[in-house]
Amino acid sequence: MCSKSGGPRECENTRNLQNCTKRRLFARPTLTIPESRGYLKLNSSNPLDYPLMYPHYFESQRDIDILVDGIKLIIKLANTPALQKYGLTIDTTPAKGCKNYEFGSEQYFVCTLRRETSPEHHQGGTTKMGPVEDRKAVVDNHLRVHGIENIRVVDTSIFPTLPNCNPTSLIIMTAEKVSDLIKEAWVQDRHPIAILPSQDCATSLPVTIPT
Repeated sequence: MCSKSGGPRECENTRNLQNCTKRRLFARPTLTIPESRGYLKLNSSNPLDYPLMYPHYFESQRDIDILVDGIKLIIKLANTPALQKYGLTIDTTPAKGCKNYEFGSEQYFVCTLRRETSPEHHQGGTTKMGPVEDRKAVVDNHLRVHGIENIRVVDTSIFPTLPNCNPTSLIIMTAEKVSDLIKEAWVQDRHPIAILPSQDCATSLPVTIPT
C-alpha cells in the first residue's frame, strides 16, 4: 500500500511503518500518436442519440510494436541499479487470458496489450480541417462546415493530426481563436472596421470607421 502523504511513519493500512506492505508502482506506456484509424457513424436522425464509434485499435502492427517496446523499456528500467537498490521486482502474475504464453515473450506482451489496453479518451479527427478539394475535410480554416452556412465545429475533431499530449489547452486555444473569427465576421457583415493593435494579451476590439 502506498503512504497517504509520503511521511516516513504514515501507512495507509496500519499507520505503522514496520507493518507496511510493499508499495506498488504502476508504469503505463502510452501511444500518443497511433497509426490505427477508426471511424464514426450516426446512430439515427435524432441529434441527441450517441454516435456509433468503431475505434479499430491496434489495426496497425506499428502501434503494437511501439507499446511492446515501451513495456520492454519499463522492465529494463526496473532492473537498473538505481531501482534495484530498493528491492524493486516485476509482478509476473499472468494477465487474464494470457497464461498460455511465457512471461516476457513477444507473444505474451502482445496478448497483454490486446487484453489490458484502454483508451485515453481523447478521440478526435472526425471532422478534419482542410480545403474543400480534400474529400476527407469537413471544415475550412475558419472551422466552417463546407457547403453549409452558419455552422462551425470547434473541438478535437477538427485536427487533421492529433497532438501527442492532452488536447485541453489546444481546444481552449482553438475556441479562443474561433470566437475572434466569429466576432470579426459578425461586425464585418454590418460595418467596415479597423482592428487596433493590442497592447497586451487581451482580444483586440473592433472599431467602427466613421463615414
